Amino acid sequence: MGDIFYLGFLYEPENPNDFYKHMGANIKMLYILRTFYSLGINVKVISLGMSPSNNFIKKVKINGFFDIFYVATLKYSTFISKIFLLFQIFLFILIFVNKKDTIVFYHVKKILPLILFLKKLKNFTLILEVEENYSA
Repeated sequence: MGDIFYLGFLYEPENPNDFYKHMGANIKMLYILRTFYSLGINVKVISLGMSPSNNFIKKVKINGFFDIFYVATLKYSTFISKIFLLFQIFLFILIFVNKKDTIVFYHVKKILPLILFLKKLKNFTLILEVEENYSA
């Protein structure tokens, strides 16, 4: 078994790049990371986000168990920032993810086509997280 990568909007326990906050996604990701931790599974988190300022990629180690990579951000237009985010995801997966690795992807519909393309290219295992829908 290879490495496990977890992609999604995580801004806790730290937020060094001042990402805009997505509370629901953050709470769910923290819950799943705590579960991985309780099972002794090491996970590399790629924290996606956009920020009102320019930032470089930052790596934070949590509990000696999780590496969290906060993507770089641009303070320019939303369109350019989104393209820059997709470019970083593309390069990260292309360089660091191998066939034996697993990516757990927190649902972000706009990024999913890129992830599916990279899955075909790199042949890694992909686990998609899907939100539950409640209706009355």
